[in-house]
Amino acid sequence: MSNIILVSGPVKSGKSSFAEKLVKGFNSEKVAYIATQANEFLDEEFKRRIVYHQAQRSSNWVTIEQFKYLDKFIRVSAITEKYQSILLDCVTLWINNLFFDHLEDYYKNKYKVNQLPNHFTLDDFVETFTNQDIEYMHRYLYREAHQLVKEMKRTDVNYVIVTNEVGWAIMPHTKIGRIFVDYYGTINQYIASEADEVYIVELGIPRRIKP
Repeated sequence: MSNIILVSGPVKSGKSSFAEKLVKGFNSEKVAYIATQANEFLDEEFKRRIVYHQAQRSSNWVTIEQFKYLDKFIRVSAITEKYQSILLDCVTLWINNLFFDHLEDYYKNKYKVNQLPNHFTLDDFVETFTNQDIEYMHRYLYREAHQLVKEMKRTDVNYVIVTNEVGWAIMPHTKIGRIFVDYYGTINQYIASEADEVYIVELGIPRRIKP
């Protein structure tokens, strides 16, 4: 039976460090660290962050950089035989990358075209979103989260999932910001409802809120 732990908190709250401590507490021989940051979006500052986090991990951890097809990865890779524990960091980057990765195909399907127009940009397309578009993308992202949790529950692995708490800040003034607050918030709620344990980390101090 799987064990799913969700760790949430605001930016720089210490949630990733706490999640790593939880995983180390399992004393697993083999651990997978699933990094959901897409390599093509990296800059020098973000590379520095990655190097810092890599230094905190134990030598027996295997890093897997992937944000697409996480449910299939768990289902087809005999993951229970390879790893006893998995740390996924983080949900918000995963959702963000899934959203933008899907936009071009969604545009083509919506407007029934084979190629994108020369003036096409992802940000401009999102600015044209109707309520129907917003709902479509929400269903798509929610379905991805549902499939991931479903596959996790089929294994005998300890999972620690890191996400960002987005409910404590003011509502963003941009359309895309408001859309993502809704996406993150509802998907965080779903994963929390399915998790065995949930922690909030504030100022480096973890607080268990489930069970």
